[in-house]
Amino acid sequence: MISRRGLLALAAAAGVGGCVGGEGPLRLRVATDVNARHVLTATFRRFLDRVAAAFPGEVTVELFHSGQLYYDRDMARAVMRGDLDMAAPTITTLSRVVPDCSITSLPAFYGRGAEASYAIAYGPVGDAIRRRIEARLGVVVPDRYVDLGPVDLFLLRADDAARPIAGHKVRIPSGAANVLRLRALGAYPVMLPFADVPMALAQGTVDAIESTAETVLTAQLWDAGLTACVRQQSMFIQYVPLIGRHFWDRASERLRAGMLAIWREEAMRAQGEAAHRQAEARTACAANGIAMTDPAPEAVAALRTRLSALSDHFVVELGIDPALARRASAMVAAA
Repeated sequence: MISRRGLLALAAAAGVGGCVGGEGPLRLRVATDVNARHVLTATFRRFLDRVAAAFPGEVTVELFHSGQLYYDRDMARAVMRGDLDMAAPTITTLSRVVPDCSITSLPAFYGRGAEASYAIAYGPVGDAIRRRIEARLGVVVPDRYVDLGPVDLFLLRADDAARPIAGHKVRIPSGAANVLRLRALGAYPVMLPFADVPMALAQGTVDAIESTAETVLTAQLWDAGLTACVRQQSMFIQYVPLIGRHFWDRASERLRAGMLAIWREEAMRAQGEAAHRQAEARTACAANGIAMTDPAPEAVAALRTRLSALSDHFVVELGIDPALARRASAMVAAA
């Protein structure tokens, strides 16, 4: 853990002065579309508090949560345009502008735990994807993501947990790979902002959602009628931090180095926090009437094999770099 004194020493070693050109304090504006209790907002809050404390006079910080400014789908373009200085959209949302972000949504990752996604995100494949995000959006991508957790299937009717997903109208947050997977299984994917989910469930626009337990708990979606969960782990959701070049290029070297060091520490802290929150959320969901079902491992493996037959088709349809996809799939298969 880097102390405040250590960061200030780092700052002093990097040179005197704050912003480039002596413009006065830089404003670091950050937004999320989740509420104040959510792991992403909490991570940003700690990060911003530490940056402000370590670099007084160089930077002022602002955090907007709960979709006050933008939804997840709009975060990347807001950072690119300079309307925000930093945000962390989900990796599935980023796949709209950088198709390779869909790699961890491919069939090879279905039903696997967090370690499969970590192997990609924090290895050579992840390094290549980060470089492509930076080039496409004109941003800086720190080397550590914020975890949310495994995506499971939550249903309005408990008896639906025992039958195949075919025929269900399933809300998904984003990700063309998720659309292809659900269609291949005979379901009807519906993309909706999270704010619209309770009404969609209540009105029957959807009869199931793909979500993490933490997200369901945060919104208390049992009140919207959810009664069952199948713990399928269709993918592992992470948030990808983006820092706008308009901010980064004006920041001093000491501020840049300090921000990256603090971010890495807070994102790694969030990894343990997210896992703990998901475990607690599953318990809370069960306590509020959501029946939790764990499919047999062989059933999950069989479904992954079935979907894997379509993997090459998915790669072409999604515009993923085939060589990068093959490398990622081989790494996961060998693990």
